[in-house]
Amino acid sequence: MSYWVKAKLGLKCSINVLMKALIKVMPEWEGYIQTDKDGKLAIYTYNGVKRLGQFHIVVPGSENRHFKQAPGILYNDIGFRQEEDGSWTIEIDREGLVKDIEGEVTKEVVAMKMIAIALQRGDQVVADKDEGEERVVITRTSVSNAYLN
Repeated sequence: MSYWVKAKLGLKCSINVLMKALIKVMPEWEGYIQTDKDGKLAIYTYNGVKRLGQFHIVVPGSENRHFKQAPGILYNDIGFRQEEDGSWTIEIDREGLVKDIEGEVTKEVVAMKMIAIALQRGDQVVADKDEGEERVVITRTSVSNAYLN
């Protein structure tokens, strides 16, 4: 049974950052993820019905007639739309998926932002790893002499 969900993700990032996060979460999707900066991609259901809406990123499922099916997507496409405020909306039917894509992608984008900020400040990234359900990023920063006494 199909159950479509439209949800606003708590993310503001570029198409490239979101695509990199998707590839980090599901490396086997690299080469299958489709992007359109103008948001003119459509998504399709398991029976080939085109869903209304315009998407900037699509992970193709089994019935997408325009793109090759991404590994691990058994049925429906996954669509991401960037809203005017820079945030992202996802339309997804989780049937046949093994991961919480929304949560995993959000976690990855947040970690990417943390690492970018640390490197921008001149900090050192000591660790970047998954520990069960948590993503752990450890950075080392220098402390001014004012804090040493």
